[in-house]
Amino acid sequence: MTRFCARTFSLLVLALWIPFMSLAQGSSTILDIWPAFKPLPYETKRVKGHSFKILLADQPNKEIILGYHHSGKTFVRDTLTTDDKGLAIAEGKADWEGGIYLVAIDGVSLFEFVYSATESGFTLEAPNTTDPLPLLQAKGSPENSLFFDYQRERVKRSITAKRLGDRYTANKDAGNKDSLKVIRALSESSAKALTEYQLGLAEKYPESMVALIINLMREPEVPEIPESYLAKPDADSSMWRYLYFKQHFWDYVDFSDDRILRTPILRDRVNKYMGQSLTVQVPDSICASAMGLIDQAREANKEVYKNILTWIMSKYENSNIMGMNAVVCCIGNKYYANDPEVDWMKAKQKEKLLDHLNKECNVLVGNMAHDMVMLDYDGVPRSLYTTKADYTIVYFYSATCGHCKKVTPKVKSIFDDYKGKGVTVFAVNTDQKDIKDADGNVINRVESEDYRKYVKENNLDWINVADPLNQTNFRYYYNIYSTPVIYLVDKEKKFIGVRLDWLTLRKMLLHEVDGMEHEDIDTWLKEHGFEQELEEGDTEEGEETGEGEG
Repeated sequence: MTRFCARTFSLLVLALWIPFMSLAQGSSTILDIWPAFKPLPYETKRVKGHSFKILLADQPNKEIILGYHHSGKTFVRDTLTTDDKGLAIAEGKADWEGGIYLVAIDGVSLFEFVYSATESGFTLEAPNTTDPLPLLQAKGSPENSLFFDYQRERVKRSITAKRLGDRYTANKDAGNKDSLKVIRALSESSAKALTEYQLGLAEKYPESMVALIINLMREPEVPEIPESYLAKPDADSSMWRYLYFKQHFWDYVDFSDDRILRTPILRDRVNKYMGQSLTVQVPDSICASAMGLIDQAREANKEVYKNILTWIMSKYENSNIMGMNAVVCCIGNKYYANDPEVDWMKAKQKEKLLDHLNKECNVLVGNMAHDMVMLDYDGVPRSLYTTKADYTIVYFYSATCGHCKKVTPKVKSIFDDYKGKGVTVFAVNTDQKDIKDADGNVINRVESEDYRKYVKENNLDWINVADPLNQTNFRYYYNIYSTPVIYLVDKEKKFIGVRLDWLTLRKMLLHEVDGMEHEDIDTWLKEHGFEQELEEGDTEEGEETGEGEG
């Protein structure tokens, strides 16, 4: 699949978005019997191969690109060349998936059309590619005739809406309150008329691509609150509307139709559903929202399921917000680890993911950290659990890691500032020296000489421990695949901070230990010389560390 990087515009994405909030719902149950997928609603009408023409009368002997939308991006489907009359033919035995496609020349999108996968032998004609939509025609394609008319109507109505908006702004600046009321009423009437027009099309042509698109954009209209509910002493009107909207957010979307994937709409709706205006941004609520949505796709269509699951998993796997690894765990364990239909990954890739999940689920905020008993710098056994401190910074590092050499002084500075306030550091060196026999086989692992040198040179007067044989299996229990890694645990040794950068660690201690309010922390940091770090952040990646045998 080739990424299409052209500058594009989409007349379609003038979609109406109703600004409501909603709350998460869903099931975390791991199923013993997973539901069967539904058949494609257009399966009996699907054409074999693909065959249609594009006539661009003012673009003879030109290379054109056919692209399609998917996952919030645009990809190339095919490259064609027009003849001396501007005619290009798209034809082949491959079955093309349905969705919203586009025609582009020289990296600029000319117009969009729908490929329903149910029509063949049609011709799309654009006599004027400078402004194609007004004269755009589809011969032999009722789907595109309807789609082009729909686009033209939306553009016409959007021009009216813009004029009303400009009038509203002008009268607001002039202080004409009476005129504002009239314009506001006209705007509401115009918006209502557009909604009625769209719903009318969807009702009149229920099996069309236009209906699929309209219903994909459509959001529920919240009804009047029942009197029986309002009569309750604890009635909360806002919450009732909030819950209703969330529960009915996907009512009009047909998840069994895989053509919704190849639109610029679905990914945005998923992001809106999972975003802070609709889902409370804490792991439990996010997991519930995610699984409620993924379960709907799981009951409908494998490709839709695969994509929605992958989008959401990737979103939280790559999140820079602490604690979102809990979302990765709940989604990964329910679907990737247990659903036999998650078969699109290569065996080694899936094995690696599941191994990562097993490790990552050990380091969730609120969970108990696993105990580690290791020999310290002087050969004395030291236990994390018996380390007496209100807060313990668990710091994994390598003496030869370049990024560690930058971070260790920062952690040391934090330790110096807080060691008299109930904070200590349990620093685990991950280096090891292999002892080999005459044949080159590793027969033992011992502390690295670099470790002891590093401790002395950096004056690390905290708890320094090492486990070169990985007897504690710390790489598994703390998911250590690179260094440096910083965790913060409380007095009971529960995680309160996971995979922190040094600046976030300081911020957390300013809040937890010094009792500073969040809005005052940045001010304090700027006043104490951390302004550059606040602007730049600490985004440098850690360095991979060797895996010891546990």
